[in-house]
Amino acid sequence: MNILQIIPDRHPPSPREYDILFTIAYTSRCYLLGDVQVLDMDEHRRYMLVDVVDFPDELSDDEVDDLLDENYFIFSAHIPGQPSRDSIMYMEKAEARINWPGLTEDEREERARRVAQAELAEFAAYLAGDTCGYRLLDPDGDELDSRWGFIGDDWKTNGIADHIPAEYFPLEVQRMEYEYRHVPVVMETDVCHERP
Repeated sequence: MNILQIIPDRHPPSPREYDILFTIAYTSRCYLLGDVQVLDMDEHRRYMLVDVVDFPDELSDDEVDDLLDENYFIFSAHIPGQPSRDSIMYMEKAEARINWPGLTEDEREERARRVAQAELAEFAAYLAGDTCGYRLLDPDGDELDSRWGFIGDDWKTNGIADHIPAEYFPLEVQRMEYEYRHVPVVMETDVCHERP
């Protein structure tokens, strides 16, 4: 029987480096956490309008808010356990129209909200170290395949199952943890007879 080892990924790529629709503007003087480090969120909100109006500095706060509402989907973006009081995620509405044609503006806003929540949850899991990879071994222990950078440790739902061809089933699934000297050891074993 082939063996699927699920192993914590100690050096995963940030999910903010690929396939994202939103930008996270994050206020933290300690380190860069989001996509954009902002010292003054009001100043950044005006900066977001540079492509919309010629002189955003001359706008009143109400005019800035109106233009932002007209041109962006903006949501609060607090990441649990991280030191920031003022963080936002935003996406241009023009980009949403391209990504989700045929939807009404309300439907696009709801889709944008769900995508923002998913991106934020994925980023929070990454920051918490909830990442893994896998090694697929034949019955003799020779490696058939390995991949890394998955968010979450449920191999059936985090994308790992999609990478394993049906002919490698049934599998003995081993959950690994790192022990002394960073050597992975088996913590739990299960059998899966077919692709989920």
